[in-house]
Amino acid sequence: MLYKFYVFFLSILMISCQKTTRREAIQVVKEWQNKKILFTKESESFIISGTSSYKILVYIDSIGCSSCKLQLNKWKEFINEITPKPKFLFCINNNDKKEINFIRKRYQFFSPIYQDIHDSLNKLNHFPQDARFHTFLLDSNNQIKAIGNPIHNPQIKELYLKIIAGDSIQRKKIPLTTIDYNITIYNLGDFFINESKKATFSIRNKGTQPLLIKDVITSCGCTIPIYDKQPIEPGNISNIIIEIKMQEEGYFEKTILVYTNTPDSPLLFKIKGNIKNKK
Repeated sequence: MLYKFYVFFLSILMISCQKTTRREAIQVVKEWQNKKILFTKESESFIISGTSSYKILVYIDSIGCSSCKLQLNKWKEFINEITPKPKFLFCINNNDKKEINFIRKRYQFFSPIYQDIHDSLNKLNHFPQDARFHTFLLDSNNQIKAIGNPIHNPQIKELYLKIIAGDSIQRKKIPLTTIDYNITIYNLGDFFINESKKATFSIRNKGTQPLLIKDVITSCGCTIPIYDKQPIEPGNISNIIIEIKMQEEGYFEKTILVYTNTPDSPLLFKIKGNIKNKK
């Protein structure tokens, strides 16, 4: 259960590194973690079928350019890439059928789009006002497992792909090993805006199978993970280096998820410190 919370929390933090946005994001997490999305009978008839039990809900409000917000060309790419295919519901609060049909034809998007002219889905669920929180990854019970738009943020995209693909499937194909590591929280102390700092997490393979570091996902674009993508043989040590450069002063704490072929994957690490403004 703790891991599921961090996955959900990480998906929010990926949206922005700004302090104000982080505070807003934490509030969204508290309100929406595992919340169940309710569907109307009409909206259910527009759900695009898929081979996965997961469902992605994309809600577009009536403010601004519909075509710009829908981004159907990018969604087409995402749908073609993702496997297994989740179910989709594209819901837009727009009553102009000609406009939506024109947009669909323009991008050759032949899947249905639910034009919710009464905004009934929003009224039923009370979606957040911030449009960045209008895309949801739902499980088979329609409970929210991640939030954020995968076509706008590559890290959120990777998170969606991992959840849908399922780490359990990958573990069945790759032999597991066991590991040892010294620290889980690295304190970088005080440093200045735009100054580069590095945190190193050492992992020792103490099992009998090669250790694979499949991926390292950080909670902010200001952090860059550096790690060995080659198998680490039993008894050897691999270093995961997290390079960070902040543009905003104040205390920070960043989360890192490390996906490995170990029973307790993903591993959770943190880096923290305090940014000072140069005088």
